[in-house]
Amino acid sequence: MTISKCMASNGSPVLLPEPLLRGRQYLAGYEVYVDGHPFWWGHLAVLIEDGDPLLAEPQGLLDLLCSMAAQRHDVAPAQVRLKMVSRL
Repeated sequence: MTISKCMASNGSPVLLPEPLLRGRQYLAGYEVYVDGHPFWWGHLAVLIEDGDPLLAEPQGLLDLLCSMAAQRHDVAPAQVRLKMVSRL
């Protein structure tokens, strides 16, 4: 485990472990539409490992998020509308 050195507000050093997971984290908010009306909503978090080919194609990430939300609610991915996507 790698340790990072930080300074506390009083100036003393504090040792903190670095996160064990490496990659890019994304948070997405979405709505699921049924018969043209929003029916469900939710949020997803996903971690994409560094070097994953998905990072080279932004549409691939959007498709993955829609598929994950659709699977969660047992609907078609076309019924999912992403409202926001943020990289954490």
